[in-house]
Amino acid sequence: MDLKSQFQQAILLKDRQTANITDKGSYLVVRTPDRPDYFWGNYIIMSSAPRLDAYSEWLAIFESEIGPKSQTGFVAITWDSPGDQGHCAQFTDNGFDLQTSIILSASDVHTPPKSNPHVTIKPLQAESDFAQATDVHFTPDWQYSSDEDQIKFLNDSAKRFRKLIDAGTAISVGAFLGDELTAVVEIYYNDTLCVLDSVATHRDHRGQGICSSLTYYASQYALRQLNCQTLTLEADEKYHAAKIYESIGFRTTEKLYRLEWYDKSKFLMKKKPR
Repeated sequence: MDLKSQFQQAILLKDRQTANITDKGSYLVVRTPDRPDYFWGNYIIMSSAPRLDAYSEWLAIFESEIGPKSQTGFVAITWDSPGDQGHCAQFTDNGFDLQTSIILSASDVHTPPKSNPHVTIKPLQAESDFAQATDVHFTPDWQYSSDEDQIKFLNDSAKRFRKLIDAGTAISVGAFLGDELTAVVEIYYNDTLCVLDSVATHRDHRGQGICSSLTYYASQYALRQLNCQTLTLEADEKYHAAKIYESIGFRTTEKLYRLEWYDKSKFLMKKKPR
């Protein structure tokens, strides 16, 4: 597949380090064999938006490359474009959730209008820092399974990311109030491109300008210390975080679409009543 978009380049930079990516011409196959239940570690990237009659074809591609949905319990397919959603009605009529987000890019950043002067921002290094990052990312009432499953998922992801840090291809930056980690961002990088990913602020510290301060610092760090030429990240265009990124110089370059279906009886059966 002709990888022209920054999203596709970012996928190759980020996911190729933790997953197997195969180019099939009109689509990419992303697989993480040792994490078969991870939706967005086992998915298809299509080269264009779905046509009117794409439902059966796309489902067949997923099942042939990833596995029958009766076995996987999920289907995950994505594509990006300047704004062409394509024909998704047949997917949503069959229980798929259509998710949209935006890809933002920048080659330079400026001081945010809202910041937090009380936080100390620095790369994560101590074991205690990384242990706190799990709680920063933790989401109460996670829709996919139990709290225990979510913690295991986050811990597994953290272990993988630590290997990338050790290999010199990624770094994690956090915002601290004293010794407490209040926000964190992961950075994947090569000689030209830097992907800011998994930006999260602890649920008890939101709305305090911490995310603005962290994203600005991380962007400056990537440009000045890692010598990256282009920064890119993904955001929900309807969520306030996109405005934060725009306030320091990021601009929307593409739209990203995801079609997700999962068997709730498979993934929610372990959910414990609260």
